[in-house]
Amino acid sequence: MNRIMRLLKNEFDVELISTVHAMGMIFILGFEYYICGVKSISFWVVIQLWILGYFIGWTQRIIYMGTKVNRKFTQKMNVVLWILLPQIWILGFASLFKWFDGYPKWTGPVFWFTMLVYFIILWWFLKCFYKEETLDLNNMLSRYQKGINEKVIAKEKEQEKDI
Repeated sequence: MNRIMRLLKNEFDVELISTVHAMGMIFILGFEYYICGVKSISFWVVIQLWILGYFIGWTQRIIYMGTKVNRKFTQKMNVVLWILLPQIWILGFASLFKWFDGYPKWTGPVFWFTMLVYFIILWWFLKCFYKEETLDLNNMLSRYQKGINEKVIAKEKEQEKDI
């Protein structure tokens, strides 16, 4: 049961980040198409971007799944992979589905570069968020432990009075 719960948690985390990735890519690609005079993105391209977001989400999750990041090299390598592997997925999908065929030559590289910057910024925001969350959790744990210690000390003093 524990394994199923872990799998469900991973799936939920992936679906959440995948949606963020998909929405970002839909917006960027849609904006580029709009600049090129196209007023809409086909439903098929939206589905491709959503699937791509899901693949990217799982790729990024697998990079950190089951690894204890405690060495600087491993930590840096995971960050590089977290940012660069999605670029390979993006290039592959763009080539396979010909997103930029019939558009100016700059659209593909601009999309790729924009997504590279997006992943760098997203990683930085997530790092800051989780760092803040970890500090909050540590503070709550310290307050909880202090409260328990104070209760134990008070109980011991009360027992000493009874003796």
